[in-house]
Amino acid sequence: MRKRRIITFLLALVICLSVCLPGVTAYADGQAPASEQLVTLTINYYLYGTENLLAEPYIAQYPAVEETAYSVTSPEIAGYALADPNQSVISGTLTQDTTVAVYYSSTQQTYG
Repeated sequence: MRKRRIITFLLALVICLSVCLPGVTAYADGQAPASEQLVTLTINYYLYGTENLLAEPYIAQYPAVEETAYSVTSPEIAGYALADPNQSVISGTLTQDTTVAVYYSSTQQTYG
């Protein structure tokens, strides 16, 4: 009788956990299948010559398939211009987590 209660309790616990935590999946090797893995593209927008951010970073996640093409237009920032005009559109092929730095120069005149 006691064995039956324990089995019933364990079965109820498994059912309860599967209902309460539907988004949780455990994998034997600790790695999700490639179809569920994500790679992250981060683009930081800096003041030229510094690591001072001028705008919120662009962060996007994509499925980790063989290769994922991306194309992101750099934002216009008042009082600044791209230090490298070739960075007006950041594009490439994403195969792993990637971080790109885009630099801006001040367009304001300083008098001294």
